[in-house]
Amino acid sequence: MIFSWWTRLSAAWQAMVIVPIVTGLAGGLVAIFFNVYGAEISDTIQSGPPLRVTVDVRDSALEGGYFRLPGRIPAKNGKVDQWDLQNDTKLLKDAIDIGHSLIQLTIEGRRSHTIAITDIRAKIVKRTAPQDGGTLFITPSQGSEDAPLMGVSLDDPSLRAREQGGNNYLLRPYFDGHSITVTDGEVVTLLVKPSSYRDDVVYYLTLEIVVDGKKTTMAVGNGHPFRTMGYATRYDDVYKPDDETPGLLEETDLGEACKEIAQCKPIRISHGATRRK
Repeated sequence: MIFSWWTRLSAAWQAMVIVPIVTGLAGGLVAIFFNVYGAEISDTIQSGPPLRVTVDVRDSALEGGYFRLPGRIPAKNGKVDQWDLQNDTKLLKDAIDIGHSLIQLTIEGRRSHTIAITDIRAKIVKRTAPQDGGTLFITPSQGSEDAPLMGVSLDDPSLRAREQGGNNYLLRPYFDGHSITVTDGEVVTLLVKPSSYRDDVVYYLTLEIVVDGKKTTMAVGNGHPFRTMGYATRYDDVYKPDDETPGLLEETDLGEACKEIAQCKPIRISHGATRRK
């Protein structure tokens, strides 16, 4: 009887009944499908590396630190105006971090599943002896660091990120005691302090990560490898903050400067010392 009633309806009326039913069923099935498999589909569509890493290398010349410039810098009565120096962008483009660098990594997850960062290491591109000559500047550090700080000794064979201790000590490997994970859109910021007191080192940082149970690595640079230079045996000139006038740098010698700053001392690992040869 129902079938007889259905056959009397015109095709248009039949369509008006069937289409909403089919559409509703299809929509429900699609919703169920994406609830179950949506994350996998999103990750499949998502292209590129599982992490987006933004790099900010702290400028030692502008934000305080230890850096070398080639040649000799004009001085008045053995003193250099720090403000004038910081505004000479043409000159500062050749500045090289001495002793250590500070590299901020802003890491964003790009997968729906949890991504675990299990280690950070340095990958050496080139290692040479520090070049003698040039001008060493020692400028006061400005501001405090809010991001977790880890140190990497470029003179230590393991090249692993370690907990940063006081007095130039590096402690246990950082990721032996810390866990860092991100998911899609989640962001963490880390501050890495690579150090060398022996060599002139060109390098990348590598992130060791686990995605869906699979281990992989990501090399991180700043459009090019990083560079940190150890202390040379001789400089043409050495400048440190003036004892009497803020904003001026006064000429000194490396021996006197090293009496005042810990960075001239070789870095030490908690399980043993790495001494400058």
